[in-house]
Amino acid sequence: VRACKCKVAIAGTKNELFAFQTHPKVDKKAYEASGTLQLKDLTKGFPKGKPVGVLRWSMSTQDDDQVPISINCWPEEDGQDMNVNVEYNVNSVHELHNVCISIPLGTSNVPQIISMDSGTHTHSRNAEELIWEIPLIDAANKSGTLEFNVQQKDSDAFFPINISFGSQQLHAGIDVGAVISTESNAPVQFGLTKGLVTESYKIE
Repeated sequence: VRACKCKVAIAGTKNELFAFQTHPKVDKKAYEASGTLQLKDLTKGFPKGKPVGVLRWSMSTQDDDQVPISINCWPEEDGQDMNVNVEYNVNSVHELHNVCISIPLGTSNVPQIISMDSGTHTHSRNAEELIWEIPLIDAANKSGTLEFNVQQKDSDAFFPINISFGSQQLHAGIDVGAVISTESNAPVQFGLTKGLVTESYKIE
């Protein structure tokens, strides 16, 4: 219970494109002055045994270089088929895990895979989509291309493309440096799990 009466020292280098907002019960002045998350009323502690959000962050940008992964899709007519090149690029230092790129086809026709730089592919006839899965994107494969042909005349059929992925690195750039007791000012031992996951990531 005593460990609930603590303050959290934020570390790392903030991504300046993000806006940060503290919980109403958190001392906003202390956070802005020293990057410390603590309650306004230091006689109270954080809730025990249940998660609570104390800091939120968000970003809105038109700069494609700031997104974790960008996708380009180039459909071109090729006789009775459509030749499609799908390219991904990761511009950040993030390692992305379990990347899944779902490309709608607008038809149950089986696509002919011409080339694929990395990962595996599956075709879902019922969902009418081609799924490109890449277990890990890091410095060794920061860009890649999947090329295929499919019997389809409508170039708009290949949108929107849905992407899901995870990362152990936060795009906002923050980290936890220390947890300190507000009663004794002594360090508190803590564990940390951090991760980035997509809720909705769509290319239209």
